[in-house]
Amino acid sequence: MAAGSAYKLPPEPAPPRHVRGSRVAGWIVAALVVLVFAVFVASYFLDPIVRSRVENTMNQKLVGYHTRLGHAHLQLLSLTLILNDLVVKQNAHPSPPVADFPQMTFDVQWRELVLGRVVGQVLLNHPHVHINLIQLEAQNASKVPLRKEGWQEAIQSVYPFKINLFRVEDGGATYIDTDPDRPLYLKDIELRADNIRNIRSKDQRYPSPIWAKSTVFDNGRLTIEGKANFLDDPFPGVLGNYSIERIPLSKFEPVVQRANLHVYQGILQSKGVVEYSPRIARAEVETATIDGVHLDYVHTAQTAAAETSRIRTVKNAAAKVNNAPGIELKAHEVVLTNSTLKFINNAANPNYRIVITDTNLRATNLSNHQSEGTATINFNGKLMGSGDTKLTAVLRPEHEGPNFDFDLESNDTDLTAFNDLLRAYGKFDVASGKVSVFSQVTVKNHYVSGYIKPLFTDLKVYDSQKDKKKPVLKKAYEVVIGGAAKLLKNRRTKEVATKIDISGPIKNPNVDPWQAIGQFIYNAFVNAIVPGFDKEVAQARQAS
Repeated sequence: MAAGSAYKLPPEPAPPRHVRGSRVAGWIVAALVVLVFAVFVASYFLDPIVRSRVENTMNQKLVGYHTRLGHAHLQLLSLTLILNDLVVKQNAHPSPPVADFPQMTFDVQWRELVLGRVVGQVLLNHPHVHINLIQLEAQNASKVPLRKEGWQEAIQSVYPFKINLFRVEDGGATYIDTDPDRPLYLKDIELRADNIRNIRSKDQRYPSPIWAKSTVFDNGRLTIEGKANFLDDPFPGVLGNYSIERIPLSKFEPVVQRANLHVYQGILQSKGVVEYSPRIARAEVETATIDGVHLDYVHTAQTAAAETSRIRTVKNAAAKVNNAPGIELKAHEVVLTNSTLKFINNAANPNYRIVITDTNLRATNLSNHQSEGTATINFNGKLMGSGDTKLTAVLRPEHEGPNFDFDLESNDTDLTAFNDLLRAYGKFDVASGKVSVFSQVTVKNHYVSGYIKPLFTDLKVYDSQKDKKKPVLKKAYEVVIGGAAKLLKNRRTKEVATKIDISGPIKNPNVDPWQAIGQFIYNAFVNAIVPGFDKEVAQARQAS
């Protein structure tokens, strides 16, 4: 090698092509990781903007209500939107809030995305709806119907994709009527509604499957399984089978007491079908069983006007649905067992009560349509704890007024149990005796034909020991009544009987059949017993 000459290293061989490709891929992956991380971090800086936008958008859609949103986060990579601490308040009565949603998660429904359909899904975790009587009355008084208050639009406006799957996990609902210590509540609510956008099974009337279950109060169960059409116009339609089990009726006391009813004990179980859509409203009860209920109806002078108004409202509602097209109401079987029914008249002086214990009832084929045929009712119980009582009835739905037959038989009730009633209407009581009541009634073509016959056995009105503290005139009055009964007593059977004819045209041809039957029974047990005495006393005076 010549002095001073420079030595040149041989050039390094170029790396293989697959190595160069690996390096490029590595840089791309690294760049993507950095980008993903940057997007992920940046999404958190957008949280205040997203929260404000979602809250404002929902409030623009809602009518009569407004929302407050605690926090919102949009995951830009997965397009998942998470809303935390969403509270809904009624404008008229903002406290307490009507609903709170600890977490709502909106996401792409990936199953449908694979099939080329871009739709979303929403999951509500631990939502709770709670409303009280004041808020409910404000809602009912609102001129804006519920379906136009913007609830569906508010939810749809939150997420850019149409919601196709709606789920609720561990939800709850509470209603407080007049007593905050006795709320009505559902818990452990699970709900799923799929195919809301009708992207599958479009040819079906109800293409969207729905399913829900809940615990009612503590031990009751509610299950609904069916289908819906959420895009039906002007409101969604639904068809579903329902089942309710072990519902304690005493929980409804705060609600029913406004109708002068008081309910104690009793368990309800039922199953059937409900359909509600722009074309039809149908409720078909397959079975409904109430066991062991104690039900009181209390009449007072203070509520007399409200009771009359309530009966008028029920009668008008019954008239509207009777044979109405598009409204189908039917109960295949309704059963009442081991129950106690009580009528208490606190407007009379003295107050009195009529009680039927050991009550059993079976009603079949109840319907609002004449085409469904006749309904039958079989009832038995013990009047005032002693009189074996039976009622059979046949009801026929008619376009014009009630149409029914019923036979009533009540045997050997201890008459002293009616002493408060006798004092209230006849101004006397009895020392001993039994009463039986028989009645047959037919109502058809606005005409009633039938009778009520009270029969008194072993009657003793005046007792010197029992009545020794009564005023002299009162004693004399009861002696006269007792004497009249003795004069008219059948010497062979030792019975006192009278028969009251109730044939004639119905004063109000639009009276509800249930109201009519109730009035006849009331006449049999209240207005027949005392007039029975009156008639016998009058005849005795004429005979003397």
